[in-house]
Amino acid sequence: MPEISPPYVRTELTGAAQAADPRAMPLSAYIAEVMAMLEHGNHPRGGCAQSALAAFLPVTHRSRG
Repeated sequence: MPEISPPYVRTELTGAAQAADPRAMPLSAYIAEVMAMLEHGNHPRGGCAQSALAAFLPVTHRSRG
């Protein structure tokens, strides 16, 4: 199983501001997208962690930071 690094996700891991940040991806959307990719076998196999991360970011959130 590959390690999946999440994008900037709305959680309170770094404080309440992150949970309310409109630039952050909703956690439920991230979980749903990753689960769908894993179910379809659409995940990176080896390689650089940064390129693996890019493969899991939804197109609408790739440019956000």
